[in-house]
Amino acid sequence: MATSNMTMDQIFQAARRLPESKRRVLLKRLEELPQEDAVLAAANQLRSRYRLAPKQRKRLGVLSAKGKDGTLSTAEWRELAHLVDEMRGNWVEFAKAVVDEVKKPSRRRKTNQLASG
Repeated sequence: MATSNMTMDQIFQAARRLPESKRRVLLKRLEELPQEDAVLAAANQLRSRYRLAPKQRKRLGVLSAKGKDGTLSTAEWRELAHLVDEMRGNWVEFAKAVVDEVKKPSRRRKTNQLASG
């Protein structure tokens, strides 16, 4: 599938050329998308709730370094795997929380620019 890098102005011009019914569908879908600044604000607000504890982060660093050196014991390997799994779970929960936060009506995108000529 070929991709094209269009500017926002080009996208708006193309959208304005759509038949009215398709333009309304596009506007509705765009209105449901969060603005980038809302996503970043939500992520900044929520990030600390989903981080590993400081001791866990430090231990993860130690174990990662040992893993790079090839000096992890079997027990350390299991501990590292557990920390990575916990971190991955935190990422998933963090992503869900950001999505929930940006779905709030006060954070939704205003797309009046497409409707105007």
